[in-house]
Amino acid sequence: MQNLQLTIEREADGRFLVEVPELPGVLAYGATREAAIARAEALALRVLAERLEAGESVPIVANVFSLSEAQDDESERETTCLAQSESMRTRLLEAIARDGEGAVSLEEARARLGI
Repeated sequence: MQNLQLTIEREADGRFLVEVPELPGVLAYGATREAAIARAEALALRVLAERLEAGESVPIVANVFSLSEAQDDESERETTCLAQSESMRTRLLEAIARDGEGAVSLEEARARLGI
């Protein structure tokens, strides 16, 4: 993941200005360096969140998330049953072999296996 660069300047009046050049418009003032940084970071995260919600590509966070599809309880039980039962696997293979083409619908396989 790419880090966002923060640029910090001290104004003539003593305030700090922090900007995130990769995100136009993201800049924040603070009485202290830490306050300005915190405000700029918070604003940058809000901008990124808004872009994600709008469906825009945000390369900076592209590798932060991974996707795992959850199975429903019934499907998980059936898969576990098939994986652990030698007789169920044999029955399924026999049912598929009888079809010649080697493929049956999920509903048909369930019916043949009695699940």
